[in-house]
Amino acid sequence: MKKMWMVRAGRKALFIDEFREKAAVAIGWTRMEDLSHINSQAEMLEAIRQAWPEWRPGKLRLAASQVYRFAHEIKIGDRVISYDPQARAYLLGDVESEYQYRPDTVAGWGHIRKVGWKTEVDRDALSTPTKNSLGAISTLFRVPDEAAREIETIAAGGRKTPLPTPDEPADDIDLLEDIEERATEFIKDKISTLDW
Repeated sequence: MKKMWMVRAGRKALFIDEFREKAAVAIGWTRMEDLSHINSQAEMLEAIRQAWPEWRPGKLRLAASQVYRFAHEIKIGDRVISYDPQARAYLLGDVESEYQYRPDTVAGWGHIRKVGWKTEVDRDALSTPTKNSLGAISTLFRVPDEAAREIETIAAGGRKTPLPTPDEPADDIDLLEDIEERATEFIKDKISTLDW
């Protein structure tokens, strides 16, 4: 099975339309330029530390991990998803390029990967554990295999399967924002099941 990555389109999915229109995913970290010369997580951590000296060690490590994964671990052919809260659907596609630094592509975010969007998966079709696993606070993370299988199955017109929810480390402020976003989505989930 192909690896599947969640790449968020900014806070509250602000750039999801650009992701769709420009056939790409992108990450911010705008104080950093081209990452292709950074060859290890240790080098990435040092680059992040220099760009954001005010950040606490835990936030620096989390950021370095995400940025390194985006630049070096995602591969051509891997699957990628991003959430569109207006449509209540996940865009699902395939990574079509290596990492590129092109700040003119998506909202000034320079770190991009070209994506061939294939389909959308309705959030309401997913099991609660899968929804929970996709609600992790990180900008970028690898989707657990069980959740990825369920997404692929539903995308192909099949049934959903349950899975456990993983825990993600988080900064306190980011955690608060994540809880707020999850609560909003859970409220929408409940409202969508109501009848007249």
